[in-house]
Amino acid sequence: MIGSLGWTIVIPTLLGIFAGRWLDRTFASGVFWTLGLLVVGLAVGCALAWNRMQRE
Repeated sequence: MIGSLGWTIVIPTLLGIFAGRWLDRTFASGVFWTLGLLVVGLAVGCALAWNRMQRE
């Protein structure tokens, strides 16, 4: 259970980082998108983990 909760948080966070890096390279915007999507990915991952814990 602990491992799957960890991956539930890590995967959206990493997807946010990779998408943000791509957007930053495309639009030459520094780290604007990377930091924003990192926070969004982390929030989504935590919400998914919370919902999963509540179901079990």
